[in-house]
Amino acid sequence: MDRLRALPVDQLEAEASTLDATYEREWLTLAGVEDALGGPAATDGAFAAVIQGINGPISEWLTNPQPISFGRRHAPSRDDGPTFGALLFAGYLLGGVLSGAAVSATNTGEQHTGAVPDNGKDPNGKATVKIQGDRTGVSAETEGEYTDKGLKGTFKTKTELVVCPDANGKVSGKVHLELSSSAIGSNSGTNGTLDVAFEATVDDEAEIADTDYDIRFQMAEFQNSSGGFIDLTLGVPGTTTGRDPTIAVNRFGGTVTPALGKSSVSIAQIFGLLLGTTALGEARRGWRSGRCVKLDATTDPAGRDKLKPLTSVAIHATPRSLLDGSQVGGHVYATLVGASDVQPGGTPVPADADFSYTAPAEENATGGVALEARSKRGIGLLTLSFSTEAPYSYQIVGGLEDWQVDDHVCDVTQGFEITTDIGTMVFSGGLTGTYTFSGVFGASYTGEYRIDLPDGPGKPGTMIGGGGGQIAGNSGSGTENYTLTPADPC
Repeated sequence: MDRLRALPVDQLEAEASTLDATYEREWLTLAGVEDALGGPAATDGAFAAVIQGINGPISEWLTNPQPISFGRRHAPSRDDGPTFGALLFAGYLLGGVLSGAAVSATNTGEQHTGAVPDNGKDPNGKATVKIQGDRTGVSAETEGEYTDKGLKGTFKTKTELVVCPDANGKVSGKVHLELSSSAIGSNSGTNGTLDVAFEATVDDEAEIADTDYDIRFQMAEFQNSSGGFIDLTLGVPGTTTGRDPTIAVNRFGGTVTPALGKSSVSIAQIFGLLLGTTALGEARRGWRSGRCVKLDATTDPAGRDKLKPLTSVAIHATPRSLLDGSQVGGHVYATLVGASDVQPGGTPVPADADFSYTAPAEENATGGVALEARSKRGIGLLTLSFSTEAPYSYQIVGGLEDWQVDDHVCDVTQGFEITTDIGTMVFSGGLTGTYTFSGVFGASYTGEYRIDLPDGPGKPGTMIGGGGGQIAGNSGSGTENYTLTPADPC
């Protein structure tokens, strides 16, 4: 098992497929299927045809994923020949695909039920698929059979997964696989079951820290109500549980030889590991997708748009379990998106976490912070977007009668003044507000103004002011009209 666990998945699959084809074919010989089908050559041909027939629907479902979205690597097609293993391998391939489909379909947390019925295209075979689940866990089932050249092969798989880790970082799952081969019109054939149960521990980086496997494999051949059988149980502990690895032969008999017993142990190990790690890998993909943890963040200032350039923004990130709402612990990472700076960036900060973001130095610019919370409850994801104000610097031209101005104002959203040789007008600032005027001959006026920027900040606009007051002891009122032309920032 140590050697198998160290292998890349493609090498593990290659070894499994070769072993499976040889192993299942040997059982057909022991079961007397060769006699029923007319000899070894005829049995080889029938075996290859059934294997390809079983794998054909798998390829079709992968290339035509409606109504369930599959998402896994290539499965063998009929043209690939019989080198891709037999019924165990077919069950492994489709079981892994369906586990991934079930996880993907429920990642939003919605309850999901889906099925792919038999397409009816091949009169020699049929297959059905069902998946269901919610945020907490999923199940996936498939059943298929194929008959060709007098040989019938069947398989069933069922995977049950707890996808979101609990408060102790524990997830678990079970995989059940059944297979059978029999000669049509005879009492000769084989059947088998493989059951894998696992419990994994997730660390504070939302990675698999350790996994325990319990595997049970049963295989039998029958000839007219008699035959050989073997029943094995394997305990494959992780590195931290303190358990010892075990292999127990629960029972065996009939035609099972020591060599076949060894092959059975190898089959149980390699397919138990493949089925378990594949299902666990799909669960891992789920808990690392944001399925299990909600990441929220508050900012100070609360508004994230139209910031002044180089504004410092405090970010407080709070990851919570989507299962029970509790604090998840772990760490939060912040990564800068676009311009300016975030501190600390790219390093783990214990949750709940605080960061400081600096808005871009340029006006009318955007930036952001991608937050990722990692813990034994999973990963939470959130991206915050920020923007700076477009420039509100304008050349203001216009007025009323003798009050005519042509002046550059650095920022009309702040308080500003316009001055000529006959007086000074003081504006409160903002796109709407108030103003006061004082000037020659004791002039004193108050009024209101409105700035219109129909195409937004940094684009041409207008300003209208209206008010009343006194000059040289006389009362008066009027309306000023100005044009605003974008100008370089001060």
